[in-house]
Amino acid sequence: MQFEELSKVKQEAIINAGLQVFGKSDYRHASTDDIARLAGVSKGSLFYYFHNKKELYGYLLEYAQQTIMKELRDDAIFQEPDFFVMMERSLKKKAELMKRNSYIFAFLLKAYPEVSEDAKDVVYEKYECLIDSTMTGILKHIDVNRFKDGVDVDKVWKLLYYFAEGYMRPFYTMEEPFDIDALADDFIGYMNMIKQYFYKEEYL
Repeated sequence: MQFEELSKVKQEAIINAGLQVFGKSDYRHASTDDIARLAGVSKGSLFYYFHNKKELYGYLLEYAQQTIMKELRDDAIFQEPDFFVMMERSLKKKAELMKRNSYIFAFLLKAYPEVSEDAKDVVYEKYECLIDSTMTGILKHIDVNRFKDGVDVDKVWKLLYYFAEGYMRPFYTMEEPFDIDALADDFIGYMNMIKQYFYKEEYL
């Protein structure tokens, strides 16, 4: 791919510009002119590396997902048998990443769900891959015996996943900065409430 032959600095400039612009607008209204301007490249160059807007969008989705998963590939997270301890550790890892690059999460929150007919096919294809791969890694070492009888652990994970998306979404519409660590602590409080409902008493 032509893009990957660019210097690391130039690649990061285009990626960050794309995440920023798509993170502020939906696919249809995001401007490739703005992406090119923020990245410091011509629009012609941008479309030389990515043949069209949709190809760039798909690349950024893949990049954002892989960046988050790379951050979470930590034995202290994925080999933790307690589901809620694992979720808390992964949340704190994500908070660290958000402080370094908030555009990634703003972009993903804007992308899911994407209603534009031009882009929703690539969004949902990659979204399902993200859900499946994340759940497989997260639940591999979980001690399911800590859950009350009859609890579907997959559904508990999805509940928290979608809850986290909905919880964060309003903050990305705010112009002023917000305290990521405080939000993480607040969300952990909600997870502890959910834990009371799904875990056996001896594991609380």
